[in-house]
This record gives sequence, structure tokens and C-alpha cells, in this order.
Amino acid sequence: MQWIPPRWDWVDPLKDIQAQVLAMEAGITSRRKVVEATGYDIEEVDRENAADAARAAELGLRYRTSPGETQGARATPATRPQPDNGAVNDTDDGAATTDPATEQE
Repeated sequence: MQWIPPRWDWVDPLKDIQAQVLAMEAGITSRRKVVEATGYDIEEVDRENAADAARAAELGLRYRTSPGETQGARATPATRPQPDNGAVNDTDDGAATTDPATEQE
């Protein structure tokens, strides 16, 4: 038997969830601990997610996100598209500049 106390009300739920997602992605915590910190049982949540996904698939429904898929604003493609010319653009004065959109990380 495990007792999971109720969680305090959120001050800023968006930031709390973003921090939890980052902690899971970094391997600092597990999804189980994040769910349990909200006061829910992970096994119940997983059963509900599976039932919701099965019902949506059966009815041909497609939502923006589905349980088990990468979700949220931090979701990125597995591979980045490569620019045609190697991310270097020539300017009129002959100096090379890089595209700021490809300079992440």
C-alpha cells in the first residue's frame, strides 16, 4: 500500500508542467514520480490513456496530441532538415553569414 498525499494548488501550472517535462527528459525524475506528485495513481492514468487512445483509434479520431507521443512546445523532429547550401549565405560584400534559424544548440 502506498499513500500519495494531495498536491498543493499550482501557482503557475504551465511552468510547473514544463519543468516536470524537462526533468523527465533530462532523466532527473520518472514519469511515475511526476504523475504521483499530482496525487494520481500512475497505473490508473495509464489505463485511462490506453482506453482513450483505443476509443479514438476505433472511432477514427485524431487529436493534436495523443498519449505516448512526444508532446508540448519542446517537441522537435527526429532529424533537422539540412539547408541546400550548407547553412552559409553569401552577402554582397563577399562575407559569409549563417542563418540564425539554424544556429541553435
